[in-house]
Amino acid sequence: METHEVYTLRVGSLPWLQNRVDKLNRRSVRLGCEPVHLIVGEEFDLPEMTNDSTGVTWTPRAVRVTLEGEAPKLNGWSLVAVKRLADTEALLLEVPGKRCPVEFRNTSLHCDHCNTERRRKDTFIVRHESGKLQQVGRSSLADFLGHQSPDAIARYAEVLHKLRVAICNADDEQEIMGRSREWLRVDAGYFVATAAVVMRRRGWVSRTAAREAFEPKMATGDVVWWLCTAARMDNEAREYIREHNIRVEDRDRTEAEAALAWGAGLSASEENGYRYNLGVVARQGTFDFRACGLLASLIPAYRRYLDEEARRERARAAGGGHIGDVGERLNIGKVKVAFVREFDGRYGTKHLVRMADESDRVLVWWASSEPEWATVGAEVSVKATIAKHDDFRGESQTTVKRVSLV
Repeated sequence: METHEVYTLRVGSLPWLQNRVDKLNRRSVRLGCEPVHLIVGEEFDLPEMTNDSTGVTWTPRAVRVTLEGEAPKLNGWSLVAVKRLADTEALLLEVPGKRCPVEFRNTSLHCDHCNTERRRKDTFIVRHESGKLQQVGRSSLADFLGHQSPDAIARYAEVLHKLRVAICNADDEQEIMGRSREWLRVDAGYFVATAAVVMRRRGWVSRTAAREAFEPKMATGDVVWWLCTAARMDNEAREYIREHNIRVEDRDRTEAEAALAWGAGLSASEENGYRYNLGVVARQGTFDFRACGLLASLIPAYRRYLDEEARRERARAAGGGHIGDVGERLNIGKVKVAFVREFDGRYGTKHLVRMADESDRVLVWWASSEPEWATVGAEVSVKATIAKHDDFRGESQTTVKRVSLV
């Protein structure tokens, strides 16, 4: 490639920028010009940033990109820039990798080739391999760059100029906020820390709960996305932050870091599809709106994991293991319902009820119909027949049947 320029931009701007490059290249092809190429280098950390509204800090990731292209060239002459008259001044649309000397920053429409000056929309700055520069008009351009259409060359230079401006402005906050949601990307660490403080202040609302609420509600993932992408620009978002005191504390940062580390460590061989997807998103440096609900759920998922680990530890401390003997009918005593889910099978619908006794030993009951008392968090006393002793994910559990209240 003849020309190249190196730029630095945030990783989150890459998909949007690549889309711009692809669009502009399609136009270049229609103009009969060579496409430009965006070469992506290694990622690296930028200095820590802080959202002044919420106090959340994060370390954005950046990447160096190189723009490479082939400028129109013939007999040692190549295009440097197109000078376009704009009222009392002139725009210089430079080819990437080329720099037009300051002496051409004027409104002169003189053609050095035919030695005339007349009213022109565009003139062209060309450079010879020897370093000589000339400003030429449309009719003279063919003598320097062959018989390509001057209009096509002017449009090509305009395309390259727009691409260069797009790269330079890729991380500008006004530009980012003006993008469609499809091309916005948010730093995962920033998002999870914001989610932690939002959930501490406002609780967790899933998208299902938001849809089914009697009064309109925003799902937590949507609230956090809104705050992360609009808090600096949107008065309504800043008012929400003030009203609900959405200010990050050390405990939020600590929880967010631990949750991200836990999520990133979820195995790619996870049987549970939700946990697998959660691990994929947690390992990404940035993400788009489609994953915001999933990543927002990282905090409650991590809290459930901690609760489960604590329960297992209590069970181990209490002796753990299974309950009773297989076939024995027992008065189990008080249990707490931890999980209820419906499954459609070959022989109809079954309801999986997962419970824990006062020693945190796990009981599993496959009920043919859902009992009214089996709601998550309910504490009841039951008796049951021991059906099976087994293990699930390394934890002892007792399968029971014929469960009834005492």
